[in-house]
Amino acid sequence: MLGYSQDVKEMCLKMYCNGIGLRQIERYTDVSHNSVINWVKEAATQLPEFLPIDTIPEVGELDKLQTFVGSKKRDLAMDWSESF
Repeated sequence: MLGYSQDVKEMCLKMYCNGIGLRQIERYTDVSHNSVINWVKEAATQLPEFLPIDTIPEVGELDKLQTFVGSKKRDLAMDWSESF
């Protein structure tokens, strides 16, 4: 067996980096999820341990999360029983 081409490896890694799950990649490409895991591990060894300090980004992005902390004004148990 000759193995997979570099194009197939790159496509699978791009899919993984875009949030597609390993088993879903396997279904789309007919490449074993174990092979994809090995390629991800191999690619990770090529990444630098830390970014150089001079590469601080000029722009950052924050996602906001709003939650409600407190008590509800309604009694949900009563609302549920009234629906019957």
